[in-house]
Amino acid sequence: MEKNVSTARYELDWLKRWALYAPEKVAILCADSGRSFTYLELYERAGALAKGLALSAGIEKGDRVAVFAHNEPETFLLFFALQRLGAMLVPINFRFTAREVDHVLEDSGAKLLFFGQNLEATVQKLKAAPRKICLEGEGGLRQLAEGARDPRPDEMRADPEDPVMILYTSGTTGAPKGALINHRMLFWNSVNTGLRLGISGEDKTLIFHPL
Repeated sequence: MEKNVSTARYELDWLKRWALYAPEKVAILCADSGRSFTYLELYERAGALAKGLALSAGIEKGDRVAVFAHNEPETFLLFFALQRLGAMLVPINFRFTAREVDHVLEDSGAKLLFFGQNLEATVQKLKAAPRKICLEGEGGLRQLAEGARDPRPDEMRADPEDPVMILYTSGTTGAPKGALINHRMLFWNSVNTGLRLGISGEDKTLIFHPL
């Protein structure tokens, strides 16, 4: 049993595997800004951010952290940092109204909300009361990562059945509903998608819909 758990944990930490296998390979490229992260940069920055989130924001295993922003590399950094802590990402569609964002925050029980500066007007209308941090502002991701005393990534604190994110529906027939996604589901979805579409490590995938 211990052997199976150990193997599953290694498979879940695939970012670490790619950081070791192809450290200089570009993992994420933002078309608008031209910013990019290699697998090693993404792994190291996510590790430092995970420690900063734990030390400065009190994020623990099982906590929910929401992000309300346009598509930016910071969303991926936050996702991988929360993975290392065993916490959950709650991505919120940047097209949502304040009422819809309030519903997601209250329904998910988010402990913390990160938001993009260009969505601050909507955030100011929110009634839900988790702690709110601007991604680009003081106390944002950069400052949280820099606050880590030891920036080296810790081992992941998650198991295959632990939830990794809560994805909300568009709410076309009512209020948006949350779907709980665990590590095992995410891993096998990635594997099967790659096999079905014939995607290899040399391919690039365009993401244009809200994260």
